[in-house]
Amino acid sequence: MIIYRNHYRVEGALLPSQRVTAKSESESLNGLNTKLGPLNAKNMRIEKTRLMKHCQLSIVGVGVLFIFGLLGLSGCKNTILSSEPAQGSWHTESQIKGAVYALDFVTENDGWAVARKDDTSLLRTSKPKPEDSGWIIYQTHDGGKTFDALDKKKNHNIRYVNFVDQNNGWALDEDNSILKTTDGGKTWQLERKAGTIDLKNTRDQKTAAQKEKDPFQGIVTVNGDVAFAYGGGFHKEGYEEEGILLGTSNGGKTWEKLAFVFQQKIQAIYFTDPQHGWVYDAGGSIYRTMDGGRTWAVMVSGNGAAPLLGIFFLNNNNEGWVVGKSGDIRHSTDGGKSWQKQTSPASVALHTVFFNDKDNGWAAGDNGVVLGTQDGGAHWYKQDSDTGDAIAQIQFKDPKTGWAASQNGVILKYQPPQ
Repeated sequence: MIIYRNHYRVEGALLPSQRVTAKSESESLNGLNTKLGPLNAKNMRIEKTRLMKHCQLSIVGVGVLFIFGLLGLSGCKNTILSSEPAQGSWHTESQIKGAVYALDFVTENDGWAVARKDDTSLLRTSKPKPEDSGWIIYQTHDGGKTFDALDKKKNHNIRYVNFVDQNNGWALDEDNSILKTTDGGKTWQLERKAGTIDLKNTRDQKTAAQKEKDPFQGIVTVNGDVAFAYGGGFHKEGYEEEGILLGTSNGGKTWEKLAFVFQQKIQAIYFTDPQHGWVYDAGGSIYRTMDGGRTWAVMVSGNGAAPLLGIFFLNNNNEGWVVGKSGDIRHSTDGGKSWQKQTSPASVALHTVFFNDKDNGWAAGDNGVVLGTQDGGAHWYKQDSDTGDAIAQIQFKDPKTGWAASQNGVILKYQPPQ
């Protein structure tokens, strides 16, 4: 008999003791007649009493041995007696057109999604038709059950949004200008017209730098007054693109140009408050700011490769997680200065990570993989996701209310364990 496969083989502890007891029991019963003589009514009553006592003692003996066997089992070095905690699951809530680049819920009912129609397949080889391409902004007011696309012609050809609350949010248009709304996206006001950055030919120093429009990738909102816009900074042999990082602290009335110190374009960016933020660049380095982006300190110096894809920090500004290729998950408790690898049950790339608190978190990535933890990442478990598509975005409003978005426009809703 084998108990707890691959951990403990119960042979020679519990079962042999039972066999010895059974043998002794048989010998005692066979010897009753010779020890007590012929059975009569009186002897039968005496024998019955003795037999009952003997059986009781034998049963107690087996029970004691069984208890000691369990105690020995629980004391084994490699034995795990606890079972996997109940896991939540994910079901398809809705479907939108395009690959989702951003998912932004401000309440459990109100949210926005940013998608690009010509990126619905990672294996696309042909150029899409104009009517089948471009950015689409969707909004929902029923928790993601239905999404309505904004009319681009009436909304300045918006291609990216990030909201603070139900009314206030910022956007980028296809001209890379910055817009703002104070009425939930019904109307938008131009806050900053797109500028230009330098594009340098590093092989020929005599060639003048070319000018191109601000190559914004996205906007990060912290509150109604503070937001950051970022983009550019891509470097390769013979080619150097100027990076751009802007910040506002007065609701967008003015945008300040901040130093772009990163060795490559920004791969992931996260702010917990107006002062504390982190950047992970395409060169594999992690940076931290403690003064609203005016200065940045290198926490981890990369080697030119970027195996990580997503980053998240708690509001205590010390505890954070990063995820990346081959199921990589790492955890920091000192603001990003050092990172400890956590055991991951996934082998595919993880693109996004989100924590509600220091214990409850989720990570998601390729092939519809979603992982959950209830102990800060000490143990990660797979959760059913209802899709095989790559998941690029995941967000929660509380431990029971969360959404995820896939490469093919599938919007998933979290179902807590019953």
